[in-house]
Amino acid sequence: MRRSALVVGVNRYVDVRLDLNGCVADAVGMANLLRNHVGLKSDEIVLLLNQDATGANIREALWELAGRSANEDLILFYFAGRGTKIESRPNYEPHRAVVPHDLELRAMLREAEIAEIVRHGSRQSPTLVNIFDCCFEGRPLLNWAVEAESETLVSTVENRCLACSPHPVADECKSPLPTRSIYACRDHEIAAEVVGLDTHESHGVFSYHLQQILEQNPVVPVDRLCTELGERVRRSSTYPQTPHSVGFPPGASLFSGR
Repeated sequence: MRRSALVVGVNRYVDVRLDLNGCVADAVGMANLLRNHVGLKSDEIVLLLNQDATGANIREALWELAGRSANEDLILFYFAGRGTKIESRPNYEPHRAVVPHDLELRAMLREAEIAEIVRHGSRQSPTLVNIFDCCFEGRPLLNWAVEAESETLVSTVENRCLACSPHPVADECKSPLPTRSIYACRDHEIAAEVVGLDTHESHGVFSYHLQQILEQNPVVPVDRLCTELGERVRRSSTYPQTPHSVGFPPGASLFSGR
């Protein structure tokens, strides 16, 4: 089994009112974890930060990683930044989506689109593992506006969420390959950033504790991982935040294959 990873962290957005503080540190920490504790080589990890983390660059990197993968391989996608929901057709649930640096609606990646890119890029069926340190709360409770020409979303609230986009999405993309995901919080919660967990540097509470646990035991089963994460997050943040996972077989770790 070959493992590869795309690690994305976005502190800086094209609209500075959306900037965050801890996402780059979290992404760099995840890349270091993958090298030093999981055993990935440097050429098996793609790290995209801030201005490099555009929608086009993320899609291209996913496509390239998928092109080198086979059926027994594992591709990890880690994202620390803002999340949102994009409204779909009537009577369909909104799509979870991650928000890249460029902020345009067309640049945002729906969760199922990530899997679709990997499937088409590989022409096989590797296992995709997503780690999302962002929130998909998505309700329009932020101060937002849409600029008609650029479709740039504007917000003033400091957490890893962005208001739900009111623009419809034409196609319904469904996940077409084995996909496992771990989330920093549930959809009605927010993913918090705090300062002072170890230094004066800002971190996402979820990513900080995730990396601390995996440094000690990178093969911890995901069900135990989420339980311990939940306990640590509750002690570190005043926000209700519940890490959880979907799609992992019983006893599987984040980095195990089929």
